[in-house]
Amino acid sequence: MKAYHRLDIAMQWHKKLKRCEKTFELGFYNMYNRKNPFYYYIDSTYDSNSGKVTNKLMQMSLFPILPSFTWTYKW
Repeated sequence: MKAYHRLDIAMQWHKKLKRCEKTFELGFYNMYNRKNPFYYYIDSTYDSNSGKVTNKLMQMSLFPILPSFTWTYKW
């Protein structure tokens, strides 16, 4: 398999109030938007003119760059 690599980044901000604490988080999964291999499969195509079958190894990739936002409120 090809090398698998990704960069995940997250930042948090904390705000304390008299009775509670708020936390905000902004994050990004796979910041490079790299097409990492999840699995491989063989794609077969038939050429009716020549009567030959061509096999090609294909890669399935999941999860491009995914942002996330979280807000937490504690009493």
